[in-house]
Amino acid sequence: MERLNPAASFKPYSGYEVFQPNHAASTDQVVQFEIGPVIVNLPVRGQADGNDLYVVFQGRIGFEVDAVLADDRLKTVSFASRIGYFAQIKDTLEHVMGFHCDLDVERIAHPAFHAQLVSFGDDFLPLVQQYVPAPLEHDRMKGALHGVRIPTAQLDFFAIIVQLAADHLLWKESDERERKGFDDLVRLDKQIKGITPQILSLKESASLPCHRGPHWYATAPPT
Repeated sequence: MERLNPAASFKPYSGYEVFQPNHAASTDQVVQFEIGPVIVNLPVRGQADGNDLYVVFQGRIGFEVDAVLADDRLKTVSFASRIGYFAQIKDTLEHVMGFHCDLDVERIAHPAFHAQLVSFGDDFLPLVQQYVPAPLEHDRMKGALHGVRIPTAQLDFFAIIVQLAADHLLWKESDERERKGFDDLVRLDKQIKGITPQILSLKESASLPCHRGPHWYATAPPT
């Protein structure tokens, strides 16, 4: 990301601080990591001069142990993501976007991968204020309808990083160095394998191929 825009920054910077093994939740088959909170400081748009956007990520991810031992692959088996966007506007902060992303293949009417809008003003604001000691002027996510589950891709931490780079670091006049940097970021991220092969409805839709929203729902069991 710093190759795309040298002003982009992570706090904390060390991966050893961002990723913490969760020994209690891990097994011989799956190793679980707690992620963050990590703050990514970015411009709102790729052509913008100032870095006025602060994105807080907190979540978890699980990897299959056998895949790593067999051929050094990172194969995800679980994840959860909480993402809050805060914009610095003059001497104040605004909470401009918040959502969490989940995996759910058990409960009826829950898309396998989905996002729900939510306010993280209370949870994440103190983290941002460590770097921007400004008051929260407006929480735009207050009152957002929380029960809307939007079918999405698998938006784990690494996928969110690609999304942040695409949304906030690239624009139509990005030069070849920036474009190559983004391609390299995507190529690196693709080394991590997703959970789709374990989800029957998504596996069937991929073979059609069709990726419309209804395929994200498992068939409801008979009552």
